[in-house]
Amino acid sequence: MKIKLTKEAQLVISVLSTFVDSKNTAGAGKRFKKHFLLKIKNTLITFSDHNNCKYPVFKARGLSCFFIDKWVIAYKKEDNEIVVYAIVLGSLLPY
Repeated sequence: MKIKLTKEAQLVISVLSTFVDSKNTAGAGKRFKKHFLLKIKNTLITFSDHNNCKYPVFKARGLSCFFIDKWVIAYKKEDNEIVVYAIVLGSLLPY
């Protein structure tokens, strides 16, 4: 099954990569990005049937969620692909 990230999700990962690069050695952001995307892919391939999100903003859109460390990944299965709509630091989401 194909995994697709929306432009918003891609932007979050790019910003995180830039931040990691600014705080570490050159290339750390690129390695972080590769590792983070691999975690998303592996989780979705292995467990693509998570429960609906408990966060109202995602629940209203019918999205499922899972965590990678402190990050919430909101996605939805659509036709022949899984679309990641949002990547948000969990502490920023209201219950």
